[in-house]
This record gives sequence, structure tokens and C-alpha cells, in this order.
Amino acid sequence: MARLRDTATADRIWQSLPLFAAAEPWGESIHFEIPVSSGRDRAARINGTLGEICYWPDERRIIIAYGPTPLSRPGEIRMPVPVNIVADTLGDVGDLRLVRPGEKISLLRSSDQDRSGRQ
Repeated sequence: MARLRDTATADRIWQSLPLFAAAEPWGESIHFEIPVSSGRDRAARINGTLGEICYWPDERRIIIAYGPTPLSRPGEIRMPVPVNIVADTLGDVGDLRLVRPGEKISLLRSSDQDRSGRQ
């Protein structure tokens, strides 16, 4: 589960749900392509933190890091380019270590979600 942030990119993703993709590992993160276009937010940044769900505008991808990426320096989670932070996970992102290449990813609305609650 995740809680969407109040951003234009998060709104576009919400409107596009449900979405399905194949997981691609990258260091201690997974990423996957989604059919959502959105530009770079003013608040876009190169470093993420555990639990943040990021959108890579140039590649139309979601990146969820559960540890350092191949580009990270000690103590950071570095993305390939500045990314839009679109959501925060509500569980243990360490569970993503169990995701295998090509595994199906589903982005769905939960039954207790609405756009105002963004849970």
C-alpha cells in the first residue's frame, strides 16, 4: 500500500489506475514502465529516501528503492536523474527484495481509497 502525494504527477497516475507492468531490478530498487506522461515537478530531486515512490519523467517509469542504487554514494539513495516523488509506501519496502525480474507489478486502488483520502 502507498499514500499518494498531492502532486500533478500523482494525480495523473491515480487517473490511470489500474496499471500493470514487469519489475526490473536495479541495485536495491525496482523500476517499471507505466503509460503515464508527466513533466518534471519543481520539487524533483536526485536523491530519494526509503519508502518514497518516485516517477522518472523522461523514461515514464516508477522507481521504488529499498536501499542504495548502483549510482548511490555512501548514505544516500541516488536516482539516475531528478525524479518526482509521487507517493510514500505504508509498509516495509525491504519486502521488495523478494521481487524477481519480470515479476508482474499491479498498481491498484484499494477498496477504502478515494482521491480525497489518497490512501
